[in-house]
Amino acid sequence: MTSLRLENVSVSLGQDPVLNTVSLEAKPGELTVICGPNGAGKSTLLRAITGILPLRAGAIYWGDTKLSDLATHETGKHVAYLPQGQVIHWPLNVESIVRLGRRSYLQPFAKQTAEDEAAVDTALEKTGMTAFRSRPISQLSGGECARALLARLLASDASVYLIDEPLAALDPYYQMSVLEVLKQCATEGKCVVTVVHDLSIARRYFDTAYLLKDGQVLQHGPAESVLSPDAIKQAYDIDVEITNRGGIETVART
Repeated sequence: MTSLRLENVSVSLGQDPVLNTVSLEAKPGELTVICGPNGAGKSTLLRAITGILPLRAGAIYWGDTKLSDLATHETGKHVAYLPQGQVIHWPLNVESIVRLGRRSYLQPFAKQTAEDEAAVDTALEKTGMTAFRSRPISQLSGGECARALLARLLASDASVYLIDEPLAALDPYYQMSVLEVLKQCATEGKCVVTVVHDLSIARRYFDTAYLLKDGQVLQHGPAESVLSPDAIKQAYDIDVEITNRGGIETVART
């Protein structure tokens, strides 16, 4: 089975090391979550996978293909990235924003094909944004804008989805909507890697977790096992307990 693999990846920003010999494997069909305190290297890790940040050491593979060997447009067909807190300043409607997800497939000045159109329609449908396709992005609520940007990611139909803090500033309804979309993508065989700060959600919805601190992997494995009170104490320096009410687990600080 083709998977995303990081082998001993190290990244520096200027002279400062941010990631140090990080190894990771994310498999299609699973939701993989990256957790850790601020400054642990979570966002840096995603940007390194996309090629935005160069590696100081190590390598990143999709199956047997080293991503650094691919041209930029070819990488875009394998890996799609949604950064955190992205703001769209262009006066475009939702459909135009989502169409940008197909740019890796287009030659300069070429028109979109029927396949491109179908990918856009599918992405809008999955995110519940079909009725908003003609609405200017500036007229959307925060939750609607988040779903529009997620639709742009899905329109790429890439093998790997990298998503940085997709739940930030969303109310519970929109959080659950986004999580259901990500779960559907995994069910369809996509490799989904997401940075999440909410440890209760990370334990409840994700299959595999990587817990980072100071640019290194403290633990990895099944999310419920990795995000234990002892590991959370080690990573975040706080004491927590796991409570279960009505079958729903919650991570609460003690």
